[in-house]
Amino acid sequence: MHFPDYIHIKDAEIEAARADALGISDARFEEWLGSWSEWLRQDRLEAAAALRWEDLDESPRRVSQRLDLTGEPIGDPVILRGTVSSLADLLRHWVPTGLDLNNTPRGVDDLVRGLQRLPPPPPLPPPAPAPALDR
Repeated sequence: MHFPDYIHIKDAEIEAARADALGISDARFEEWLGSWSEWLRQDRLEAAAALRWEDLDESPRRVSQRLDLTGEPIGDPVILRGTVSSLADLLRHWVPTGLDLNNTPRGVDDLVRGLQRLPPPPPLPPPAPAPALDR
C-alpha cells in the first residue's frame, strides 16, 4: 500500500522493494513459506480437516486404557507413539501449536504417519442395582 500523505516514500524505493520481492526464486519462496508459522498452522488445519478416524489404520497393539481423565470412554481413540488420546482432542491441541499432547513437536507427515486408530472401548455395563433395605 502506498499512503502518499502519511509518509513520503520515493518511487525509486518502492520500485526497488518490488524488484527484490519479485526477484526471489520459487525455491527460496517455498523455503520462506516452510518457516512461516501461520503457513505451517494453515497446513496443519488442512491436514486435520482431511483426517477421519474411520480412515486411519487400526493399531495392532492391545491397549486397555481407553478412558479419558474423567473416566468416560474415548469415542475416537487413537494411538500416537505409544500415547492413547482422543483424535479430536489431539487435533484441537496440535493445529494451533504443532505439538502433540505430550508437547512434542509434530509436523504434518510425522503426525499422519504415526497415527493409528484403536477400536472403541466396549460399552460400560449398567450400574448394579442398589441393595434393598429391610424394614
